[in-house]
Amino acid sequence: SSQKGGLSTCREGTWGAEFYEGISPLASERVVVKHRYSAFINTDLTTVLKAKGIQSVLVTGVATNVCVETTARDAYMFDYYVTMVEDCAAAYDAKLHMATLENMRRHFGLVASSDEIIDTWSGLEQRKASGL
Repeated sequence: SSQKGGLSTCREGTWGAEFYEGISPLASERVVVKHRYSAFINTDLTTVLKAKGIQSVLVTGVATNVCVETTARDAYMFDYYVTMVEDCAAAYDAKLHMATLENMRRHFGLVASSDEIIDTWSGLEQRKASGL
């Protein structure tokens, strides 16, 4: 049901705002609660990332063409290196998902699969362990 001034979808304390079973933050991890399509608008995400010296972000979630794309665009505008993880995002229409991925590739960052990211990070860890 709607409440005056907006929908109750994903409102704190409702089922839509809960973490998906098995996907919850560690006690040491910072949680940023977003209230708009973008995780950067009216949150302290930029402050948190800058304080940690983070320059690159991986963007995932639902829906690819709404919240995920809006967050990715804002990350780009805040000068982050943006990678959208194509198999860790989804839209309610496959055409919209694919169109957003193409838009990201052309204008806002990289698009990669989770396997590509894992392989790249594994290679970095191996090089670091070898002292390279």
